[in-house]
Amino acid sequence: MTNSERMVTLCRAFRPPLGEAKADWQIFAEVGQRLGFTQQFQFTNAAEVYAEYVQLTRRSPLRHDRH
Repeated sequence: MTNSERMVTLCRAFRPPLGEAKADWQIFAEVGQRLGFTQQFQFTNAAEVYAEYVQLTRRSPLRHDRH
């Protein structure tokens, strides 16, 4: 999550998705894979997505909060 002050925070899920529902990161990863970017979207959990985001923005003025 990125708030209005550009603070980036890893937000843990309130509860697991119900039924056949998927987490947002899983949906985006599946779309990326279906578009042919299988190597770039091999995430297995939300923490891996967040870690990549931190690396991609490490030189930007964004501040990262791991709480």
